[in-house]
Amino acid sequence: MAGLVLIGTLFLFILIGFPIAVSIGLSCVLYVLAFHTVPMDFIIQSFLNGTYSFTLLAIPFFVLSGELMINGGISQRLINFCMSLIKNRKGGLGMVTVIACMFFAAISGSGPATVACIGGIMIPQMIRYGYDKEFSTSITAAAGSLGPIIPPSIMFLLYGVVNQVSVSKLFMGGVVPGVLMGIALLFMTKLICGKKNFTPPPEVAEESEKLFNVKISRSFRESFWALLVPVIILGGIYGGIFSPTEAAVVACMYALFVGFFIYKELRIKDLPMIFIRAFRSCSFLIVISFSVAFGKLMAMEGVPTAIADAVLGVSQNKYVVLLLINLLLLGVGMIMDAAPATIILGPLLLGIVQPLGVDPIHFGVIMIMNLSIGMVTPPVGVNLFVGTKISKIPMENTFGYTLKLLAGMIIVLMLVTYIPFFSMALPNLFV
Repeated sequence: MAGLVLIGTLFLFILIGFPIAVSIGLSCVLYVLAFHTVPMDFIIQSFLNGTYSFTLLAIPFFVLSGELMINGGISQRLINFCMSLIKNRKGGLGMVTVIACMFFAAISGSGPATVACIGGIMIPQMIRYGYDKEFSTSITAAAGSLGPIIPPSIMFLLYGVVNQVSVSKLFMGGVVPGVLMGIALLFMTKLICGKKNFTPPPEVAEESEKLFNVKISRSFRESFWALLVPVIILGGIYGGIFSPTEAAVVACMYALFVGFFIYKELRIKDLPMIFIRAFRSCSFLIVISFSVAFGKLMAMEGVPTAIADAVLGVSQNKYVVLLLINLLLLGVGMIMDAAPATIILGPLLLGIVQPLGVDPIHFGVIMIMNLSIGMVTPPVGVNLFVGTKISKIPMENTFGYTLKLLAGMIIVLMLVTYIPFFSMALPNLFV
């Protein structure tokens, strides 16, 4: 009974429209006031202890490093390098957007940040060179969903901390699925652009040709310092040189150095606004704090065990259960942001699949892939929201292209779900 009240009040507050953090906090407080099974001090202490984690320190630093790289010229040079690789082929700018998002995902770890950064440059450029606004927005939003999958990933950090799973191994587990999803988006881009035949208007046709006709060697030299970022971050983590948190700090220092002294596009007067934007982006950390108390109360009431028993009562076939969980997470991703969904549902669902022999690393990759797809799925679709703010079109106008791109992403999700090799090959290799 008490467990039902706890969960029921949480969803009631969310449906009413309260912020997620407030909804979780209020449901915990009402539980204590109604049942008196634990003192209020327990809740307050749990709130305070929720963010006492060295690993969680990586989140604000990765967010800050992304902001510094956007303003320091690193993202523009990554795009220039991608253009030199793709050349002026059909759907070229769409492919450049996907590859640039893959590179930036290996820097920022955030979906909306990837869309804002790459989309801020590529969406206006695609529209200028003959792509329609709807496709330009859809492909950027879909490619931005690679941000939480390709390491370093803020969502993997959250999942690892909440479920006490190795963050470094989660990062390794996301590499192959992220690349596969990027390849799927490249294929869908080629398919869509082949049918639509987007061509630049006559007045910019020559300019479009020059845009791509830059020698790879020259572009590589100009973008060398930008391309080093993922090498330093991921190489340092996997090489055992530093932890994910230390890697985030190194990324910030490197972005400052390159922005000020190499590309010279970062200015002292830019720093206050960069820090403010990074601070605002990290506001979801309070959700983690409240979720710790919520999780402890649910465990005390036996909610995770009850849910696991209910699901396993339907079927104890691992493949059926994984399919049901995929459907659940895709639905959750449509209406809830990825961070609170990871924190609230991660421990519950992991408790269901672990008895069936599903590795926590493998399940973490499945969960984050589902929620990343949710970032592109209406009605919440935070990546679509960011993209449509740039292109200035209604979100519903993008749904036609978005559904086609989602089809390719879901095929990759199913492959990763049922073939653990894709997510476990690298973690097992580096054990």
